[in-house]
Amino acid sequence: MNVAEAQSRAHWVRHQILEMVSGAGRGHIGGSLSATDILVALYYGRLLRYDPRRPEWERRDRFIMSKGHAAEALYAVLAGVGFMLSLLVMYGRCNSIILLLLWGLYFPFVSIGQTWFSFGWESQLLETGFLAVFLVPFFSWKPLSSRSPKIIIIAAWWLIFRAMLGAGLIKIRGDDCWTDLTCLYYHFETQPVPNPISLFLHHLPLGILKGGVVFNHVVELV
Repeated sequence: MNVAEAQSRAHWVRHQILEMVSGAGRGHIGGSLSATDILVALYYGRLLRYDPRRPEWERRDRFIMSKGHAAEALYAVLAGVGFMLSLLVMYGRCNSIILLLLWGLYFPFVSIGQTWFSFGWESQLLETGFLAVFLVPFFSWKPLSSRSPKIIIIAAWWLIFRAMLGAGLIKIRGDDCWTDLTCLYYHFETQPVPNPISLFLHHLPLGILKGGVVFNHVVELV
């Protein structure tokens, strides 16, 4: 990594630090910004001696971040490493070591994220990622095997079942509009990511919108 690349990555890390502190409404900007260059050099400049393919390597370097006020910088760097590992998975270069690293990088975010990471899909993503570890070769970079352990497939189906059932039950308990079948009256004008046909769906007859809620209950609860 040359100086220009190091500066570019440090700039990205500092941008992530500012976003984290701004979004959380609290944090230690100065401490994190001052540690950015050091962390970039350690993790991206390969000054730390480690091998992702051998996490138990006895001669690996151990890094301990004792400066708690620089936690945001460390999180940003780890997220960057995880992002690059995710690209390897997207392009089919995957093994159990890579997936374990991704799981280990994401787990601390969920553990300390509090309100920001309190949604059900965060724990489901962790569980899915853990199951995926057993669906790929341990060391090899070969594509996924068509013969997967049955117990992992069963566990994955169990995860899907719990996710669907939980989504249905929380609707029933969370808002009266799911029991009086009026939720779709407002859904299409308030959904976070509207699509080109949202306006059309919003103006459908009320009976059809109620039928859509019933269909949702059938899919998730029946």
